[in-house]
Amino acid sequence: MIPKLNVRELAREMKLADVTIVIPVSLMADRLEGLSEILDQVVGEGAEVILIHDFQDEATSDQLTEISNQRMNSGVLHLIEGRYGGPGLARNAGLQVATRKYVVFWDSDDLVYVPNFIEFIGEVREKNSDVGIAEFVSKKNETYRRFHISGEAFSDAFRFLAIYPGLWRYVFKRETIEGLKFIESRMGEDQVFIAQALKCAKTILLFHKPVYEYQVSGEGQLTSDPKNLVYIINSLKEISKIHRRTVEPEKRDFLTLMYWKMYLTLITKNGSGVSKVQLLRELIALRKANSRLFVRFLLQFTVFQNYKSLK
Repeated sequence: MIPKLNVRELAREMKLADVTIVIPVSLMADRLEGLSEILDQVVGEGAEVILIHDFQDEATSDQLTEISNQRMNSGVLHLIEGRYGGPGLARNAGLQVATRKYVVFWDSDDLVYVPNFIEFIGEVREKNSDVGIAEFVSKKNETYRRFHISGEAFSDAFRFLAIYPGLWRYVFKRETIEGLKFIESRMGEDQVFIAQALKCAKTILLFHKPVYEYQVSGEGQLTSDPKNLVYIINSLKEISKIHRRTVEPEKRDFLTLMYWKMYLTLITKNGSGVSKVQLLRELIALRKANSRLFVRFLLQFTVFQNYKSLK
Protein backbone atom coordinates (compact mmCIF):
# COMPACT_ATOMS: atom_id res chain seq x y z
CA MET A 1 0.00 0.00 0.00
CA ILE A 2 1.50 3.34 -1.07
CA PRO A 3 1.08 6.05 1.59
CA LYS A 4 -0.95 9.10 0.61
CA LEU A 5 0.65 12.50 1.11
CA ASN A 6 -1.06 15.83 1.59
CA VAL A 7 -1.14 16.73 -2.11
CA ARG A 8 -2.65 20.18 -1.55
CA GLU A 9 0.19 21.14 0.76
CA LEU A 10 2.82 19.77 -1.63
CA ALA A 11 1.23 21.55 -4.60
CA ARG A 12 2.01 24.95 -3.09
CA GLU A 13 5.71 24.27 -3.55
CA MET A 14 6.06 21.42 -6.03
CA LYS A 15 4.97 21.46 -9.66
CA LEU A 16 4.32 17.73 -10.09
CA ALA A 17 2.60 16.97 -6.79
CA ASP A 18 -0.58 15.78 -8.52
CA VAL A 19 1.21 13.44 -10.99
CA THR A 20 1.93 9.70 -10.82
CA ILE A 21 4.66 8.44 -13.16
CA VAL A 22 4.62 4.69 -13.87
CA ILE A 23 7.83 3.23 -15.33
CA PRO A 24 8.20 -0.47 -16.17
CA VAL A 25 11.81 -1.70 -16.08
CA SER A 26 13.32 -4.93 -17.38
CA LEU A 27 16.86 -6.05 -18.32
CA MET A 28 18.34 -2.59 -17.74
CA ALA A 29 21.44 -3.46 -15.68
CA ASP A 30 24.22 -0.87 -16.11
CA ARG A 31 21.90 1.31 -18.22
CA LEU A 32 20.00 3.13 -15.48
CA GLU A 33 22.05 6.31 -15.22
CA GLY A 34 19.70 8.34 -17.42
CA LEU A 35 16.65 7.11 -15.51
CA SER A 36 18.32 7.98 -12.22
CA GLU A 37 18.91 11.57 -13.35
CA ILE A 38 15.28 11.97 -14.48
CA LEU A 39 14.06 10.56 -11.16
CA ASP A 40 16.01 13.19 -9.24
CA GLN A 41 14.30 15.95 -11.23
CA VAL A 42 10.70 14.70 -10.96
CA VAL A 43 10.97 13.47 -7.37
CA GLY A 44 12.31 16.90 -6.49
CA GLU A 45 9.08 18.36 -7.85
CA GLY A 46 6.93 16.01 -5.76
CA ALA A 47 5.84 13.52 -8.43
CA GLU A 48 4.82 10.07 -7.25
CA VAL A 49 7.07 7.62 -9.14
CA ILE A 50 6.27 3.92 -9.31
CA LEU A 51 9.05 1.75 -10.72
CA ILE A 52 7.73 -1.68 -11.77
CA HIS A 53 10.54 -4.19 -12.18
CA ASP A 54 9.46 -7.02 -14.48
CA PHE A 55 12.03 -9.35 -12.97
CA GLN A 56 14.35 -11.18 -15.34
CA ASP A 57 17.79 -10.68 -13.82
CA GLU A 58 19.38 -10.07 -10.41
CA ALA A 59 21.65 -7.26 -11.59
CA THR A 60 18.77 -4.98 -12.62
CA SER A 61 16.99 -5.79 -9.35
CA ASP A 62 20.05 -4.89 -7.27
CA GLN A 63 20.61 -1.61 -9.10
CA LEU A 64 16.94 -0.59 -8.86
CA THR A 65 16.96 -1.38 -5.16
CA GLU A 66 19.99 0.88 -4.74
CA ILE A 67 18.27 3.69 -6.68
CA SER A 68 15.17 3.29 -4.51
CA ASN A 69 17.10 3.20 -1.23
CA GLN A 70 19.01 6.35 -2.15
CA ARG A 71 15.70 8.22 -2.46
CA MET A 72 13.83 6.49 0.33
CA ASN A 73 13.41 9.69 2.33
CA SER A 74 11.51 11.33 -0.53
CA GLY A 75 8.37 9.38 0.34
CA VAL A 76 7.25 9.49 -3.32
CA LEU A 77 9.46 6.88 -5.03
CA HIS A 78 8.25 3.29 -4.85
CA LEU A 79 9.72 0.07 -6.26
CA ILE A 80 7.53 -2.95 -7.00
CA GLU A 81 9.03 -6.21 -8.27
CA GLY A 82 7.34 -9.19 -9.86
CA ARG A 83 7.24 -11.39 -12.94
CA TYR A 84 4.76 -9.75 -15.30
CA GLY A 85 5.87 -11.03 -18.71
CA GLY A 86 5.63 -7.70 -20.51
CA PRO A 87 5.39 -3.93 -20.06
CA GLY A 88 1.58 -3.82 -20.29
CA LEU A 89 0.91 -6.04 -17.28
CA ALA A 90 3.73 -4.31 -15.40
CA ARG A 91 2.03 -0.96 -16.02
CA ASN A 92 -1.22 -2.41 -14.69
CA ALA A 93 0.53 -3.13 -11.39
CA GLY A 94 1.64 0.51 -11.22
CA LEU A 95 -1.73 1.89 -12.27
CA GLN A 96 -3.43 -0.15 -9.55
CA VAL A 97 -1.54 1.71 -6.79
CA ALA A 98 -1.38 5.19 -8.38
CA THR A 99 -2.84 7.86 -6.08
CA ARG A 100 -2.46 11.18 -7.92
CA LYS A 101 -4.86 13.09 -10.17
CA TYR A 102 -2.82 12.57 -13.37
CA VAL A 103 -0.99 9.48 -14.61
CA VAL A 104 1.79 9.16 -17.19
CA PHE A 105 3.67 6.12 -18.46
CA TRP A 106 7.34 6.40 -19.39
CA ASP A 107 9.92 3.88 -20.55
CA SER A 108 13.10 3.33 -18.57
CA ASP A 109 15.54 3.83 -21.45
CA ASP A 110 14.38 7.19 -22.83
CA LEU A 111 14.93 10.86 -22.03
CA VAL A 112 12.33 13.26 -20.62
CA TYR A 113 12.48 17.03 -21.13
CA VAL A 114 11.38 17.75 -17.58
CA PRO A 115 10.94 21.57 -17.84
CA ASN A 116 8.68 21.10 -20.89
CA PHE A 117 6.85 18.29 -19.13
CA ILE A 118 6.17 20.55 -16.13
CA GLU A 119 4.76 23.18 -18.48
CA PHE A 120 2.68 20.48 -20.22
CA ILE A 121 1.17 19.32 -16.92
CA GLY A 122 0.46 22.93 -16.02
CA GLU A 123 -1.63 23.43 -19.17
CA VAL A 124 -3.49 20.14 -18.69
CA ARG A 125 -4.21 21.16 -15.10
CA GLU A 126 -5.32 24.67 -16.07
CA LYS A 127 -7.76 23.37 -18.71
CA ASN A 128 -8.79 20.42 -16.50
CA SER A 129 -8.36 18.17 -19.55
CA ASP A 130 -9.09 14.44 -19.48
CA VAL A 131 -6.14 13.68 -21.77
CA GLY A 132 -3.11 15.68 -22.85
CA ILE A 133 -0.93 14.88 -25.88
CA ALA A 134 2.50 16.47 -26.44
CA GLU A 135 5.10 16.58 -29.19
CA PHE A 136 8.19 14.38 -28.99
CA VAL A 137 11.64 13.82 -30.46
CA SER A 138 12.92 10.48 -31.76
CA LYS A 139 16.61 9.62 -31.71
CA LYS A 140 18.09 6.91 -33.92
CA ASN A 141 21.87 6.69 -33.85
CA GLU A 142 22.72 10.41 -34.04
CA THR A 143 19.67 11.43 -36.07
CA TYR A 144 17.02 13.45 -34.25
CA ARG A 145 13.51 14.13 -35.51
CA ARG A 146 10.94 16.35 -33.83
CA PHE A 147 7.36 15.26 -34.42
CA HIS A 148 5.04 18.25 -34.51
CA ILE A 149 1.34 18.44 -33.75
CA SER A 150 -0.58 20.26 -36.47
CA GLY A 151 -3.60 22.28 -35.37
CA GLU A 152 -5.07 23.23 -32.03
CA ALA A 153 -7.79 20.57 -31.76
CA PHE A 154 -7.83 16.77 -31.85
CA SER A 155 -10.04 16.92 -34.96
CA ASP A 156 -7.20 18.76 -36.76
CA ALA A 157 -4.35 16.54 -35.58
CA PHE A 158 -5.71 13.00 -35.15
CA ARG A 159 -4.20 11.64 -38.40
CA PHE A 160 -0.60 12.23 -37.32
CA LEU A 161 -1.37 11.24 -33.73
CA ALA A 162 -2.68 7.86 -34.94
CA ILE A 163 0.45 7.19 -36.96
CA TYR A 164 2.82 8.17 -34.14
CA PRO A 165 0.83 7.34 -30.98
CA GLY A 166 3.58 6.93 -28.36
CA LEU A 167 2.09 6.23 -24.91
CA TRP A 168 4.81 8.34 -23.28
CA ARG A 169 3.57 11.52 -25.00
CA TYR A 170 0.22 11.26 -23.17
CA VAL A 171 -1.05 12.49 -19.81
CA PHE A 172 -4.23 10.87 -18.48
CA LYS A 173 -6.56 12.14 -15.78
CA ARG A 174 -6.81 9.16 -13.43
CA GLU A 175 -10.59 9.30 -13.14
CA THR A 176 -10.83 9.18 -16.96
CA ILE A 177 -8.95 5.87 -17.13
CA GLU A 178 -10.57 4.43 -14.00
CA GLY A 179 -11.21 0.74 -14.67
CA LEU A 180 -9.04 0.57 -17.79
CA LYS A 181 -6.22 -1.96 -18.04
CA PHE A 182 -3.49 -2.84 -20.51
CA ILE A 183 -4.40 -6.03 -22.34
CA GLU A 184 -2.26 -9.14 -22.06
CA SER A 185 -0.20 -8.63 -25.20
CA ARG A 186 3.50 -7.94 -25.61
CA MET A 187 2.99 -5.56 -28.55
CA GLY A 188 0.32 -3.01 -29.36
CA GLU A 189 -1.10 -3.09 -25.83
CA ASP A 190 -0.12 0.55 -25.35
CA GLN A 191 -2.06 1.59 -28.46
CA VAL A 192 -5.12 -0.32 -27.28
CA PHE A 193 -4.92 1.55 -23.96
CA ILE A 194 -4.68 4.89 -25.80
CA ALA A 195 -7.72 3.93 -27.87
CA GLN A 196 -9.70 3.07 -24.74
CA ALA A 197 -8.70 6.29 -23.00
CA LEU A 198 -9.52 8.52 -25.96
CA LYS A 199 -12.93 6.89 -26.27
CA CYS A 200 -13.61 7.86 -22.63
CA ALA A 201 -12.11 11.36 -22.86
CA LYS A 202 -14.39 14.36 -23.20
CA THR A 203 -11.61 16.96 -23.38
CA ILE A 204 -8.22 16.56 -25.10
CA LEU A 205 -5.40 19.11 -24.88
CA LEU A 206 -2.60 19.36 -27.45
CA PHE A 207 0.79 20.66 -26.31
CA HIS A 208 3.07 22.10 -28.99
CA LYS A 209 6.46 21.44 -27.41
CA PRO A 210 8.40 18.15 -27.13
CA VAL A 211 8.38 16.56 -23.68
CA TYR A 212 10.01 13.23 -24.50
CA GLU A 213 12.94 11.82 -26.46
CA TYR A 214 12.29 8.31 -27.71
CA GLN A 215 15.46 6.26 -28.18
CA VAL A 216 15.23 3.98 -31.22
CA SER A 217 18.11 1.73 -30.22
CA GLY A 218 16.78 -1.77 -30.83
CA GLU A 219 18.70 -3.05 -27.81
CA GLY A 220 16.28 -4.85 -25.53
CA GLN A 221 13.25 -3.46 -27.36
CA LEU A 222 10.43 -5.86 -28.19
CA THR A 223 10.15 -4.41 -31.69
CA SER A 224 13.70 -5.51 -32.47
CA ASP A 225 12.59 -9.18 -32.65
CA PRO A 226 10.14 -9.86 -35.54
CA LYS A 227 8.78 -12.91 -33.71
CA ASN A 228 7.14 -10.58 -31.19
CA LEU A 229 5.00 -9.07 -33.96
CA VAL A 230 2.55 -11.98 -33.68
CA TYR A 231 1.23 -10.30 -30.52
CA ILE A 232 -0.11 -7.45 -32.66
CA ILE A 233 -2.96 -9.75 -33.75
CA ASN A 234 -4.61 -9.57 -30.32
CA SER A 235 -4.17 -5.81 -30.23
CA LEU A 236 -5.77 -5.44 -33.67
CA LYS A 237 -8.81 -7.38 -32.47
CA GLU A 238 -9.18 -5.07 -29.48
CA ILE A 239 -8.87 -1.96 -31.67
CA SER A 240 -11.68 -3.36 -33.85
CA LYS A 241 -13.94 -3.80 -30.80
CA ILE A 242 -13.29 -0.25 -29.58
CA HIS A 243 -13.87 1.07 -33.11
CA ARG A 244 -17.36 -0.48 -33.20
CA ARG A 245 -18.27 1.15 -29.86
CA THR A 246 -16.95 4.63 -30.76
CA VAL A 247 -19.38 7.28 -31.99
CA GLU A 248 -17.39 10.48 -32.66
CA PRO A 249 -16.24 10.57 -36.33
CA GLU A 250 -12.70 11.84 -35.68
CA LYS A 251 -12.12 9.21 -33.01
CA ARG A 252 -13.38 6.47 -35.31
CA ASP A 253 -11.03 7.73 -38.04
CA PHE A 254 -8.19 7.85 -35.50
CA LEU A 255 -8.80 4.20 -34.59
CA THR A 256 -8.97 3.13 -38.22
CA LEU A 257 -5.66 4.84 -39.02
CA MET A 258 -4.08 3.32 -35.92
CA TYR A 259 -5.36 -0.08 -37.06
CA TRP A 260 -3.85 0.30 -40.54
CA LYS A 261 -0.53 1.44 -39.09
CA MET A 262 -0.34 -1.66 -36.88
CA TYR A 263 -1.47 -3.92 -39.72
CA LEU A 264 1.13 -2.61 -42.16
CA THR A 265 3.81 -2.99 -39.48
CA LEU A 266 2.79 -6.62 -39.25
CA ILE A 267 2.80 -7.45 -42.97
CA THR A 268 6.01 -5.59 -43.84
CA LYS A 269 8.23 -7.35 -41.30
CA ASN A 270 9.80 -10.69 -42.15
CA GLY A 271 9.82 -13.54 -39.66
CA SER A 272 6.75 -12.47 -37.69
CA GLY A 273 5.33 -15.99 -37.69
CA VAL A 274 1.87 -14.71 -38.65
CA SER A 275 0.05 -16.87 -41.20
CA LYS A 276 -1.51 -15.51 -44.39
CA VAL A 277 -4.90 -16.66 -43.11
CA GLN A 278 -4.53 -14.53 -39.99
CA LEU A 279 -3.44 -11.56 -42.06
CA LEU A 280 -6.43 -11.93 -44.39
CA ARG A 281 -8.80 -12.26 -41.45
CA GLU A 282 -7.47 -9.04 -39.93
CA LEU A 283 -7.54 -7.26 -43.28
CA ILE A 284 -11.32 -7.57 -43.46
CA ALA A 285 -11.97 -7.12 -39.73
CA LEU A 286 -13.18 -3.54 -40.05
CA ARG A 287 -15.08 -4.40 -43.22
CA LYS A 288 -16.80 -1.53 -45.04
CA ALA A 289 -15.85 2.08 -45.64
CA ASN A 290 -12.15 1.68 -44.89
CA SER A 291 -10.66 1.95 -48.38
CA ARG A 292 -10.95 5.75 -48.24
CA LEU A 293 -9.15 5.90 -44.91
CA PHE A 294 -6.56 3.39 -46.10
CA VAL A 295 -5.67 5.66 -49.03
CA ARG A 296 -5.54 8.61 -46.65
CA PHE A 297 -3.26 6.64 -44.38
CA LEU A 298 -0.84 5.77 -47.20
CA LEU A 299 -0.67 9.41 -48.31
CA GLN A 300 -0.17 10.59 -44.74
CA PHE A 301 2.46 8.01 -43.92
CA THR A 302 4.49 8.00 -47.15
CA VAL A 303 4.12 11.55 -48.46
CA PHE A 304 3.03 14.07 -45.85
CA GLN A 305 5.28 13.73 -42.82
CA ASN A 306 5.00 15.97 -39.77
CA TYR A 307 8.52 15.69 -38.40
CA LYS A 308 11.48 18.00 -38.77
CA SER A 309 15.04 16.71 -38.69
CA LEU A 310 17.16 18.30 -35.97
CA LYS A 311 20.90 18.64 -35.84
